[in-house]
Amino acid sequence: MSPPNTPGRLRFLPIFTLTLIGVSVVVSVFLLPMPSAHNAASAAKDVDQLTLDIERTARDHCQAYTQKDWPRAIGLALRLNKLVPGNSTHQYNLACVYSLNGEPDRAIEWLGKAAQNGFSRLTLFETDTDLGATRSHEGYKAVHSAVKSNRGRILADLKARFEETPLHVVLPPEYNADQAAPLIVALHGYGGGARGVTEEWRNVAAEMGAIVIAPQAIFPIPGQGGVTWIDPNRIDDPTCQDDAEFLVQLTVEYALANHRIDKERMILVGFSQGGIIAVAAAPRSKYRFAGAIPMAGEYLPRFDAPPKAVGDSAPRFYFMIGERDRDVAVASYRLAVKEFTAAGYVAKLRIYPRVGHRFPDDRDKELRRAIDFVLKL
Repeated sequence: MSPPNTPGRLRFLPIFTLTLIGVSVVVSVFLLPMPSAHNAASAAKDVDQLTLDIERTARDHCQAYTQKDWPRAIGLALRLNKLVPGNSTHQYNLACVYSLNGEPDRAIEWLGKAAQNGFSRLTLFETDTDLGATRSHEGYKAVHSAVKSNRGRILADLKARFEETPLHVVLPPEYNADQAAPLIVALHGYGGGARGVTEEWRNVAAEMGAIVIAPQAIFPIPGQGGVTWIDPNRIDDPTCQDDAEFLVQLTVEYALANHRIDKERMILVGFSQGGIIAVAAAPRSKYRFAGAIPMAGEYLPRFDAPPKAVGDSAPRFYFMIGERDRDVAVASYRLAVKEFTAAGYVAKLRIYPRVGHRFPDDRDKELRRAIDFVLKL
């Protein structure tokens, strides 16, 4: 099945999110019709009841799925699709339980509906063991083609928007275009900007002769200024985080095309929401990062659980967070070190006393320490 959205990955988006195991329900305040004043209380009550119905149904569905009670899971998934019509993730999950129940015709039917509604998680579609019994169905190839086409359209749009959005590049003071330089790809936080995050890394990068390149997130935040790495119009699509990782890939490709880069010394760093993306992207990147330095973000195991490390090529992780940052974020970084270590990565956590959601005191010294760790200096 498709994993859920969680509040952390959509940090600070103005939405109401219900997080459940295996299924997500998202109600966007921007999609709800504005009631007249005399009907406001009644409308709010109706929304509250709908939300409760969705939450209850989704929770029961997940329980049935976990217990492998496929007939019950199917019934609950059908109800969930009536409560949230046109949701490609719920349609995909219904197809999965039909497949597990030995009903490939119905599975293909609902996979087709999911594809028609924009389902684009191509890698999941191709590897999800829930669909094992359905891949030999004569209709699978057509649905696969539709999902692949959906993903292709998204990637083409992302690339076009990326190319229209200026990168912020900081070259070291004594930059020599003929000499390979280390690369720091820096990801800003929610509502932030590329220029700000490069300034945070400028001094340390200059000391090591590194190029700092910061992409700008491309999705405007509704109702306020600034941008986010997660598309607010597709908050119920887990592919959103894949999209952010694709933007990281495009940034590296820009660097390689325009500068001589020391490929053994590429580092991915991120602050806040950028830190969330860095944790997910570094171990899965098409281009090998020597290390990742996520700061003041959050580890989301449902999305970020790393693949098994392969030999010495796996990136090293240096997690940085303030003691006074959100308790859930600090706890998630403790868990991240345990899980990354168990998966074969070298990972370290640094918690800064009396520091909240910001860079630590003596910033340059601490960033230098992090770089030394990930580059094994």
